[in-house]
Amino acid sequence: MFKPVSTLTNLFAELKRRKVIRVAALYIVVAWLHAVAGEKDKALAALRRAIDRGWRQSWYAKLDPPLESLRDTPEFKEMMAEVDADIARQKAILKEEGLL
Repeated sequence: MFKPVSTLTNLFAELKRRKVIRVAALYIVVAWLHAVAGEKDKALAALRRAIDRGWRQSWYAKLDPPLESLRDTPEFKEMMAEVDADIARQKAILKEEGLL
């Protein structure tokens, strides 16, 4: 039986091993796939990797249907609060520099 989550995750792992992919947004795709498959722990781990690599679209994660199953978890809420705090920090710097 074809397992798209497993297959894509394996492909992603191989590309990462070869240092072909380092884009944070691709970890979000992996998070979506795991979330839709009911694999919350793996989805949250992929979301953490995306955040650690600079992903900052918390507004989207709070609305995105594939991530709906994660929204009530403490880990998701904590990660979104972390991202929102970093966005606020960056905005403050831009304001201070007169760029915003």
